[in-house]
Amino acid sequence: GVLDKKNLGFTANQGDLFLNAMGIAEDLQEQFFDGQTVLIYREMVTKNRPEVIQYLGELIMLNEVMDSTATAKWNKYHIR
Repeated sequence: GVLDKKNLGFTANQGDLFLNAMGIAEDLQEQFFDGQTVLIYREMVTKNRPEVIQYLGELIMLNEVMDSTATAKWNKYHIR
């Protein structure tokens, strides 16, 4: 929001952000945990990408009309 107010035109590629976040999570997993949880999650999300995008869209729409979701409650108290 701050960048938009300064007319810097910042945009982010959600796909790239996801892949980078999963890479960091996989590195951390190797340091702190045994198993392949993050790798399995990444593969499932990637494999089911259209369904994940549709589901996230549905969640976003629900957050716009329902004030009982966790996101709506968070926004009520933390975004001003």
